[in-house]
This record gives sequence, C-alpha cells and structure tokens, in this order.
Amino acid sequence: MPRVATEKDTAMPRVTVTANHPMLTDTVLRRLGEQLLVVVASALDTSAEDGPRARLTTADVEVHIRRSGPMDQNVRALSIDIVANAYPQRSKHKKKITEEIALRITSIAGMVPDEVLDIPSDEKKSFVWLHLSDGAFSLF
Repeated sequence: MPRVATEKDTAMPRVTVTANHPMLTDTVLRRLGEQLLVVVASALDTSAEDGPRARLTTADVEVHIRRSGPMDQNVRALSIDIVANAYPQRSKHKKKITEEIALRITSIAGMVPDEVLDIPSDEKKSFVWLHLSDGAFSLF
C-alpha cells in the first residue's frame, strides 16, 4: 500500500537539467547539480511569508540531470526546469526567483564555461524555467 505523502513531502521541488553542449562535461554537470540543491532551496524557501510547509532545505530538492538526445528539437545549451508547489509568495515573485537562480548559477566561479552562459543578452542560449502549480504525489 502506498505511503501517503506528508505535508512536507508535497513541498519538494523537482529540478530537471538538460545539457546540450560539449563543454558541459560530467564533472561540470555534477557540480551544477550539487549547487542547484543549495540555490533552489534558498530561492524557493518562502516559509517566512507562507508558513512552515514552504520551508526548504537541500534535502527537500530533487535534481535530475540529462543530456539532450537526437530526438530533441530546438534545445538550449543548458535548461533548468523547476517544478514546485505554488505558494503565494513564490507565485508573486516567480520572475525574481528565476532571475536569482540564473544569477547565482552563472556567478559560481568555474561552474559553467563562459562559452555557454556568458552570451550577449539578445542571444541567450540557456534558461531557468519555474513551473508553479498545486501538486501531490504518492510514494510506493
């Protein structure tokens, strides 16, 4: 019988990183994943305004990393998709949250090669996408 998710379980964001650039080595992507745990937990923790269910730690964030494949179309050099529950303060500040995550990822020295992310603003090749909605899941 599936275990019913607790209130804390429903707050767990899921991050999917898709890499499509030869300079994004396994070592770089592993470090990126480790840093995303910290960056996403910090950026999405709105517990001060939204209460304890919106509190996040690195243990609450799930990161999946994959490389794009031959069937993918119009894939960016690096895409970071985040799915999380839509607490009021997250929804209100979603653009600010994505900008904060992008800034923190690009400012981590040596994280991602300049050729991938340090591109003129009118030619950006990477993105952070925050998907907020009501969600639930069951463990089995």
